[in-house]
Amino acid sequence: MAKDDDIKKIAKGIGAIIATAGAVGLAKVVADSSNKKKSEIKNNDARTNNSASVESIFEELDHARDEIDQMLKERRIQEQMDEMWAQEQIEDMWALHDAEQKEFQNIGEDSMDWNYFGRYDYRNSYDEDEDDYDEDEDDYDEELEDEIDNTELSYSGNNICILLNDNEERNYRLKNSEVVLIKRFPKLKELPSGNRMQQILEGMFPEGFQKQMYIRNLTFTNKSGYDVKLLGIRPERTPGDFLEDYLPDDISLLFKGHIAGKELGRMAGKAFIVDSVFEVMDTEQLDFEVDVVATPYRTPERIGSNFLYDILDNAGSLTEYTGEKLEEWKQYLAWKKELASRQIYGCKYFKVGFDEDKKRLNFWLVFEDKDTFLAFRKYLSRDIQVFDNNYSKDEWRFDFVGDSNNRRQRFNSVELGRYRGVVSEYYLRDNSEDFKEEHEEKHILTEEEWINGDYDEYEYESEHSERGIYDAYDNPYIVQVAYDLNRRDIDEINQRNLDDEEATQYVYDNVLGNYYSDGFLALSAIGDFVLIRRFQQAIDQLERDESYSPNLAMWLFNVMRARTPEYEDYIEIDKWLNPRIEKNENQKEAVRKMLAAPDLCLVQGPPGTGKTTVIAEAIYQFVRSGDRVLVASQSNDAVDNALERLADSPEIRAIRLGQKGKRKRKAEDLSTRKFGEDEALKYYYHALSLQVSKNWLDLWDSLESGGVQYDTDIRDASLFNDDIATLNTELSGLNQQYADAKDQFAFLTREFENANDKNTRLEEDKHQYRLALDCFKGESDSQFYLSADMLSIFESKLNILINITTKTGIYLTPGPLDIDVMGLSNEQAYVYMISKNLKTLKGLSEKIRNAKGNDSSNDGEILVLGSQLAEVKAKLLDCLQEDDTDGVTQYTKEMKALQKRIDELKFSSSIVTVSDIERNILDKNVVAGIETGDTDKWLGTFELVIEKWRQAIGTALDTIKVAIESRDIIDVSDIIKRRAIVESNISEINHSIENVKMQIVSKRQTLFKLREKYGIESTAADDIIAHIKLLKESNIRQLEEQREFRKDWEKTIRDFKERLDDIESFKYDQEHYQQIYVNACNVVGISCTDNMRNLSDNGYNDFDVVIIDEVSKATPPELLIPLMKARKAILVGDHRQLPPMFKEHEGSYKELTESQENAPEEVRDLLTPENFKRFQKMVTSSLFKDYFEQADESIKHSLLVQYRMHTDIMDIINRFYEQRLSCGNSEAVERMEKSHDLTIKGVDGSTFVVPDRHAYWIDSSFTPSDRPIYEVRPNNSTSNYNILEKYIVMELLKKIAATYREQGYKKNNQKTVGVISFYQMQVNEIREAFREAKRTFDFSSIDVDINTVDRFQGKEKNIIITSLVRNNEKGRASKHVVAFERINVAFSRAQELLFIVGAKHMYENQSVQLPNMDMPGFKTALVYKNIMESLNRKGCFKSCNKIITLEIEEKIIAEYKEMGGKL
Repeated sequence: MAKDDDIKKIAKGIGAIIATAGAVGLAKVVADSSNKKKSEIKNNDARTNNSASVESIFEELDHARDEIDQMLKERRIQEQMDEMWAQEQIEDMWALHDAEQKEFQNIGEDSMDWNYFGRYDYRNSYDEDEDDYDEDEDDYDEELEDEIDNTELSYSGNNICILLNDNEERNYRLKNSEVVLIKRFPKLKELPSGNRMQQILEGMFPEGFQKQMYIRNLTFTNKSGYDVKLLGIRPERTPGDFLEDYLPDDISLLFKGHIAGKELGRMAGKAFIVDSVFEVMDTEQLDFEVDVVATPYRTPERIGSNFLYDILDNAGSLTEYTGEKLEEWKQYLAWKKELASRQIYGCKYFKVGFDEDKKRLNFWLVFEDKDTFLAFRKYLSRDIQVFDNNYSKDEWRFDFVGDSNNRRQRFNSVELGRYRGVVSEYYLRDNSEDFKEEHEEKHILTEEEWINGDYDEYEYESEHSERGIYDAYDNPYIVQVAYDLNRRDIDEINQRNLDDEEATQYVYDNVLGNYYSDGFLALSAIGDFVLIRRFQQAIDQLERDESYSPNLAMWLFNVMRARTPEYEDYIEIDKWLNPRIEKNENQKEAVRKMLAAPDLCLVQGPPGTGKTTVIAEAIYQFVRSGDRVLVASQSNDAVDNALERLADSPEIRAIRLGQKGKRKRKAEDLSTRKFGEDEALKYYYHALSLQVSKNWLDLWDSLESGGVQYDTDIRDASLFNDDIATLNTELSGLNQQYADAKDQFAFLTREFENANDKNTRLEEDKHQYRLALDCFKGESDSQFYLSADMLSIFESKLNILINITTKTGIYLTPGPLDIDVMGLSNEQAYVYMISKNLKTLKGLSEKIRNAKGNDSSNDGEILVLGSQLAEVKAKLLDCLQEDDTDGVTQYTKEMKALQKRIDELKFSSSIVTVSDIERNILDKNVVAGIETGDTDKWLGTFELVIEKWRQAIGTALDTIKVAIESRDIIDVSDIIKRRAIVESNISEINHSIENVKMQIVSKRQTLFKLREKYGIESTAADDIIAHIKLLKESNIRQLEEQREFRKDWEKTIRDFKERLDDIESFKYDQEHYQQIYVNACNVVGISCTDNMRNLSDNGYNDFDVVIIDEVSKATPPELLIPLMKARKAILVGDHRQLPPMFKEHEGSYKELTESQENAPEEVRDLLTPENFKRFQKMVTSSLFKDYFEQADESIKHSLLVQYRMHTDIMDIINRFYEQRLSCGNSEAVERMEKSHDLTIKGVDGSTFVVPDRHAYWIDSSFTPSDRPIYEVRPNNSTSNYNILEKYIVMELLKKIAATYREQGYKKNNQKTVGVISFYQMQVNEIREAFREAKRTFDFSSIDVDINTVDRFQGKEKNIIITSLVRNNEKGRASKHVVAFERINVAFSRAQELLFIVGAKHMYENQSVQLPNMDMPGFKTALVYKNIMESLNRKGCFKSCNKIITLEIEEKIIAEYKEMGGKL
C-alpha cells in the first residue's frame, strides 16, 4: 500500500501543477511527465507484483490528462478569442507591417536612409572580453539545435477554411499579387477578371476534397516589437489540376495570410485569410514546412478547433529563423555603412575636357576659396570617381543625398584613372577674361556636336554653367586637375592597338560621352550606400520568405541542409556544346552534378581547369532543358567570358543587362559588348546566320564545289608528314653544315688565339727582360717576372755559382734554382731576390770599406755599453711580463740613453755593425767576424763574389737577349680573314636553319588549325586526315539525303540568311523588335552588384537556375541578390584565389587589418583585427570554403585537370593545391600549343631564355654593379613602386617583341603578354614607360596588358611577367605579397612562359600560410624560396645583369635618386 500512496501523491502533485498551468505548451509537459512516471512505476510494480493497484492509478491519470487537454483547449480558444476581439491592436500591427513593406516598394533602391540601420550598433554588439582571434578557428558551424526542422510535424484529417481578404482598405497586397501573377503568367488573363483570385483559390483548394498542402510558419517580430503571426500555405500540384493550363508544372503558389480575427464575428479564429499570393517552386516537403492533409471548406462553420494554431505554436518560424541567422549580415552592413559614411568627401566640377597631347582628362573644379580646396586636395589622389548631380542635394556644393529616401531615381558613377595633379588654379573674378577665353576656345564637344556637328547646345550649357558659378559663389576658386583614363578605357585602347591619333578619336567617340557635363568628384565610398540599400532590401525579402529559391533559407546558413539529387535527377546528355568536353570525364561529371542538384551545386575551379568552359556547357544544357538561366559574378569580365563561349549558339538568346552606354554614340561607332542591350539582337542574328550556314548552306556550297575545302585540308594534312620529313632532312643537313662550320671556326679561333698568345708572350718576355736588366744594373727596384724559358737560362748559368757562394757563407738564394721543384712563381721570386740580395751585399762591402779609416779608440767602450744595453733589455722584458709599470718606465729610459751613447761612439768608430737585412744573407760566423773587426778578410771575399755574380748574370742576360731576338712576330691577318669568312657562313647557315624551323612551325600550325577547325583531339596527321575523310563522306551522303529538302527550301533559307545579314533590315528589326527579344532571352548576364531593377524592368523576375562565378571574390550579401532570383544555384569559385578586395587599397580586409598604415586614416579604428574576426565570413572566401568542406559529395565537384599552362608553370602553381592538379594536355599537344619558341640572348651575348624552359625568376635585388635599388613610395600614396623592376620588365618586353617580330608575328597575329604587379603604382609606372617606349620601339608583334593581380583574375595570356615590387633594406614584405591567393592568381595566368621579377633576398625567407584543402588548419611553407631553388636547378634563376646594361643602370640610378632613393 505504501507504493499506492506514493503514486497518489505523485498524481496529486501533477494535479496541482495542472491547476496552476496557464500556457498551452504545458499540456505537452504534463503528458510527458505522466508517461515518464507511468513508465517508472510500472517497472517498480513489476518487481513488487502490485500491478492491479498501479493500473487503477494510471487510469485516473489518463482520465485527468484528458480533462486537462480539454480544459487547455478551451482556455486557449478563449485567450485567442480575447486576442482577436482586441482587433485594433492586431490591425495596428498589420498596418505597421504593411507600411514596412510599402517602404521597400516605394523607396528607390538607389536612395539611402541613413537611419535605416540605427538599431544595429556594431560597436556595442561585440564582446570585448572575447578570446584573441585565431585565424584557424572555424566557427561557421552552427549547433544542430539552432536549425529549423518541421518535417516531424504532420496533420491529417482536419478541416480548413481558406478565404480571400475582402477588406477593401487592406487587401491591396492581394490585388498587387494578382497583377504580378498575370504579368508573370499571361494565360491567367483568360480567367474572368472580376473573381480571378477567387477562382484560383477554389481551383487549388477544391471544397470537400482532401488536399495535400505544406504550411510555413512565417511569424516575425516587427520594428515595434509586436509578433505578427503569419502563415504560408503551399498546395501540392497534381496532374490535371486547376492550374495545369495556366502555370508550368513545376510552379505552385504560396498563399500568405493570417488567422481571421473579429471580421468574422463569432467565427473568429476559424478561417485562414489570404493577404497575398506568390509564385513558388512545386517541390517535395521542405525542412521548414509542415506536412498537412486537410479538407478545404468555404464556410467557417465546418471548422472545429483550428489546427493552424498548433502550427503557430509548435512549428519553427521560418522568418524568425532567417532573421536570427541574418543578424550578423545586418551588423556587417552597418559596419560597411559606417566605413562609407566616414569617407563622404566630394567637390563640384562644372566642365570636363581631354588633353590630346598628354592623353588625360581635365576637370574644372570650383570651391568657395583656396583654403577649401587645400583641405580637400588630399582626397584627389584617393579612389575618386565621377558622380552625377543626383548624389548631392545642392547643385554646387557636395551635400550627399544619403538621407533622402523619397525619390525613385537611378544613380550613376564612372571610374577615373590615376591622379596627375593640378594643371592650374585661380580666383575666377581675378581671371574672368582668361576664363571666358578658355571657356570659348577649349570647350568639350557634346553628344550633339559629335554626331551632328552642332555646337549651339554646348555654348548654351557653358554660358549657363558660368552664370551658375557666379550665382553660387562670391569669388569662386577654380582648380583644373588632370586624371588618366580609367583602366577599362586604357585596356580597350591597348587591345585595339590604336596609335595616338586613333586613340584621341576613340576617346571623343566612346569615352567622353560617359562623363557628365557637370557633376561631382567624390570618393568611391559614396557608391557603397546604394549597394548597402540593395543588400538590405534583399535581406528583408529573404526574412519575409520572398525568395524564388525554395530552400535558400535552409542551405544558406547550413549547406548540409541542401537537398541531394535522386537517381532520376541525373539527366542523360545526348549533345554537347563543346566537343572537347565530351571526352573530358572530369568536366562532364561537373556538368552532370550541376544539372542534377535540386538546390545547390558547388564547383571549385583552380586556374586553367576549364571553369568557364564548364559554365558555358552547363548554361547550354540548362537551356536545352527549357530552363532560364541567370549568370552573375562579382566581376563583369567573368560574366562576359561565360557568355562569349555561347555567342554562336542560336539556342542561346543571351542578354547582358546593364551594358547600355550612358550616352548615345555614333551609330557606326558602337562599341558595346556583343551581349549588351544595344547589340544583343544583332549578334543573335549573327548566330542564327552562322547556324544556317553551318547546317545547310556551307555544307551545300562546299560539296557543290567538289568538296574543295575538304580536299585542300586533306591535302595539307597528307603533305604534312612528307613536308615535315623533307624539312627535317634539310634541317639535319643544315645542322651538320653548321656543326662543321663551327668546328672550322673553332680551329681558326684556336690558331688565332695561339698566334696571339705567342705574340703576347714575346712582347711580355721583352718587357720582363728590360725590367730584369734594369734591376740587376741597379737602375730600378721594379718586380720582374721572367718566363720559364728565360728562367731555364738562369738555372744553367747561376746554379754552380750559387753552390760556391753558399759554401762561403753568403746566401743570395735559399738554394739552387729548379723550376720543377719550386714552381714558376717561386723561381721568379728567387731570381728577383738575387738582384735584391746582391744590392745588399754591395752595400755591406761599401760600409766596411768606409769604416776602415775611422778612430778605434772608442771600440772598447762600445763593447761595454753593448753588454750593459743587453742587460737593460732583459730587465725591461721581465717588467713587461710582470706588468710592472714603474720598472718599464725606468728601463725604457735607461735603454734609450745607452743606445744614444752607443750611436754617438759608433759614428766615429772603426767597428762595422751588421744590419738585420744583411744578417739574412750571411752565415753567423761571417757576421761575427765582421763585428769583431776581421773586416779585411770578408771585404775581399765579398768583392770577389760580387764580381763573379756580375759576370754570370751578364752572361745569362745576354743569352736571354739573343733568344728573344731570334723569335719573330706572327702575322694573324690571314687567320682573321679566314675566320671572318667562316663566321659569315655560320650566320647564313643559322639564318637558313631559322627559316626551316619557321616553316616547320608553320606546318605544325596548319595541322593545329585543322585540329581546332574539326574539333579533333589527336595531333597525328593520319588521324586528322581520316576524320576529315569521314566528314566528307558523311556530308556527301547528307547532300544526297537532303536533295529533295534542298530543292524545296534552299531559296527560302538563302533569303532568310540574306535577311539576317542585311544591315538596313536589322535596323528596322532593332527599332521594332529589340525589346521583344530582350524580354524573351533565356540567358541573362548581370553583375552581383548591379541594379536588380534592370532585371525586373525587362520582365526577369525569376529564373530556373542562377550560376554565380568567382564566388570567392564576393561577400555573402553580394551573392544574396542573385541567389534569391532562381530556384537553383550553381556556385563556382576557388577559395584558393583572391578573396574580396577593399576597393582602392589593393588588399583584402585581412591584409588591411594587419597593416593598418595602408588604411585610410578616417577608418583605421574600424579596420581592426577584432572587426575582421566578427565579419570573417563576410570579408573572406571562407563561406565558399566551408560550403565545399561540408557539402555532400553529390552536389560538389573539383576541377583538378588543367589545360591552360605548360607543365613547368603548373609545377609552380601546384604548391597551392597540394600537388593535386594534373595536366590534361598530352606531351604532343603541349609541344604544339604551349611552346613559346623564344630564344633570347642576354646583354653579355649568352643565351638567356630557351624554348624548352617555361618559367624564369629574374633577381632584382641589385643592379649589375651590385647596388641595391629599394622600393619607393611617394607622399600620400598607399602603393609601392620599384624602378629597377620597371626597367627589367620593359627590357623583357622589348626582347620578346623583337624576337617574335623576327618570327613573323605582327599586328593581326600577335602573341599576348600580361604584365602583373601587386601594386597599382607599379602598374601605372610600367604603363607610362610602355606608352613612351611605343613611340620609338616596335611592339606590334605582342599584345600587352598591364594591370594589377586583382584585375587579372579570370584572364590568361601566352606570357606573363610578374613584378613583385617589394624590396627594402630590412627584407620585410607585407602580407600583401605573401598571401598565397595573390601569388596563385599572378603566376597562374601564364599559358606558355612565366617570368617572376623579384628580389631574392626579400622573398627567400618569407613564409606563406597555405590552408589545407579538405580540412581545417594550415601549414606554413617558404613558397618563394622553394620556387627559386626549383628554377635554379633548371638553370632558370637569373640575375638582372642578363638584361640590364650599364647605360640603363645609370638611368635607373638617376631616377631612383630623383624619387628620393638612397644608395
